[in-house]
Amino acid sequence: MHQPDHPDGLVDRVSNPMGAAWFVYDPVQRLKTAHLVDGALARGEEVRDLEEHKRRFLEEDEQVVHELAKVGVHVSSIQDLLNTREPYPEAIPTLIRMLKKVSYLPVKEVLARDLTCKEAKGKAEIALLEEFMKTLPDDDSDADSFRWAVGNALEILGSKSNSGPLLDAIQDRRGGSARGMLALAAGKTRDPTFIPVLLEMLSTITQISPLSIT
Repeated sequence: MHQPDHPDGLVDRVSNPMGAAWFVYDPVQRLKTAHLVDGALARGEEVRDLEEHKRRFLEEDEQVVHELAKVGVHVSSIQDLLNTREPYPEAIPTLIRMLKKVSYLPVKEVLARDLTCKEAKGKAEIALLEEFMKTLPDDDSDADSFRWAVGNALEILGSKSNSGPLLDAIQDRRGGSARGMLALAAGKTRDPTFIPVLLEMLSTITQISPLSIT
């Protein structure tokens, strides 16, 4: 498998039914921005936090890479799968298993994006939803970003076989902005069970006045 050269950042795929757009973002820079907004960390504390972030990401990244090698998928990082045009069906079971095993949310997010491919359709949806639900008590930026990645994956996969768990996820308001992606995924199922909750979400959106936004 081709291993693209990329900087010390994550390669993020924003997919749609018509294709895929590619760009690079740096998780370290994202962390810096969050800290600047929060104003919570002094310079020294920020540096230590960034070092810990990189250490944790690389540690779990290496674990997944090791497991992928066992099934014949050789990459230097799980990020490499995001930037390959080659299919990797043999990697899907391992990616699903490791999605459940790893604990660091930025790593989980990359795995969710790795599973945004046609080979994962009908296989990854339940695991993605289970991990989505586990993060609902967390309201930090990593959890929110992970949930959005899961919603994006489910919308792209477009499976019609997970209506029950998907309905539970959509109805929980703690899902935040990711609920919008879940709603798109629900629309693809054509399951009438979703109609009441989707109408309620639409009603909530249309009731927000621009004057009420501060």
